[in-house]
Amino acid sequence: MERNDSFGAIRRLWWLVVLGLVVGLIAGFVLTPAPAWSTSFRATVLIPGDTEDTGRAERPELMVLDDLGPFVESWAFAEAVAGAMDAGVPTEDVHGMLDGSRYSRVATVEVSGDDEAFVLAVAEAAAQVFPEQVNAFLVAPGSQAASVQIIDPPREPSRDHGMRWLRIGAIGLVGAATAAALAVLVAPEPRAGRHDGQAGVDS
Repeated sequence: MERNDSFGAIRRLWWLVVLGLVVGLIAGFVLTPAPAWSTSFRATVLIPGDTEDTGRAERPELMVLDDLGPFVESWAFAEAVAGAMDAGVPTEDVHGMLDGSRYSRVATVEVSGDDEAFVLAVAEAAAQVFPEQVNAFLVAPGSQAASVQIIDPPREPSRDHGMRWLRIGAIGLVGAATAAALAVLVAPEPRAGRHDGQAGVDS
């Protein structure tokens, strides 16, 4: 089928393309769940032995801070967070919601989940127990305590809808393109022009 015939088929079956777009958008909403609620807090962590000598090749205190991520994700930290919350929240409800990272001496703890109020409650409890838990698990027994200060407390959780709308739009376009291809395949061949037929009769 030539290019002009393809465009003609799509024009004749435009409703099929629209239907494909609508079906694709609906499928996108169904297949792309709403993003989780998330919030975070930040804290400075100064491990004993910290130094301002940034030119040192080996910094044991920062090597210790590399353990912050796995520690925040651990069952032990989740248990401490659950214990600081009201109503006896089970540890399994908190475990998996916590994620941690650090940049130099600044630690970031992120909390995400499906319930906005619960995410904020977990974040507030995590910020409360974070200094004590860092000293309990990341500082050697008998050593000088680390200095841990919350510099950005948890804020109201939010959702990032950007990627979801992008996925939904992409699925919608795939539906429209599929419907356009189907329209080209099933569209009947255009009939001969009326002027040619009429000319044959007149002759």
